[in-house]
Amino acid sequence: MRCCSAAALALVGWYLMLPPLRPPQSVRWSDGKAHFDQLPPAPLSQWTIVDSFDSARECRKGRDKLLNDRVLFGSSPKITVNDEIRIEQVYNARCIASDDPRLKK
Repeated sequence: MRCCSAAALALVGWYLMLPPLRPPQSVRWSDGKAHFDQLPPAPLSQWTIVDSFDSARECRKGRDKLLNDRVLFGSSPKITVNDEIRIEQVYNARCIASDDPRLKK
């Protein structure tokens, strides 16, 4: 690998990104569970960057931590529609390279 190519690879970072929140009308409740209507995925340019990392591995670890974070569930044992929407949003978080062309508007 040439030195310039290696330097370019070293500059690529990783973003942990969340998709936009779903509108509440896309959530239906039955049997005590939320069911989400299928919506077309939003372009990455509309997603929110929640953290940045130096490597894809670190980003995946950050995503796992976010998924396991008890803050998602709050202190109440009863999960609300808003909690379910937030949980699904975090479940769909992705690690995206900072130079990914889909991030451009």
